[in-house]
Amino acid sequence: MTPDAERDPSKTSIEPSCRASRVGAAGPQGRALVREWLAAADDMLADATFLLKNKRSPRSVINRAYFAVVYAVRALLAAKGIDERQPDNMFARFEQIYVKTNALPGTVSEIVQAVFELRVDNDYALVVPSGQPLATGVLQDAETFLEAAKLCLSRLAGVGSSTEETVS
Repeated sequence: MTPDAERDPSKTSIEPSCRASRVGAAGPQGRALVREWLAAADDMLADATFLLKNKRSPRSVINRAYFAVVYAVRALLAAKGIDERQPDNMFARFEQIYVKTNALPGTVSEIVQAVFELRVDNDYALVVPSGQPLATGVLQDAETFLEAAKLCLSRLAGVGSSTEETVS
């Protein structure tokens, strides 16, 4: 999903099927990591929202939204017992395990790719093109992604969708 794309809720389904193996496959340590990564993702999203509402730097909003997505990806991988730290490898494993198996729809993969590209462009540009509107779109994409990740994890675990219930 590109930041400039029109958002049509009828065309964007984030309902994951999550037919992959259960979260429990990672064991108690893995479930604890999932909870911690989801909490970190929630924190980053809250920071991004605060920054946007207070008209702070669009660069900072994009950065925090990016890390919300990264931490949600880390939670999804932790559910499979994977601790990948290199972004390229992390996103490739996410694609392989969740998108190519149709556990999550391709639209969430588009979000990951778009947010990553914007974050890289944002880090090396003096001026963020489109400023607040771009930051708003990135934040919305991060919220959509985190919601999809939590839904997927809750279905894998067979429990509710709150962070506490996701992997308890």
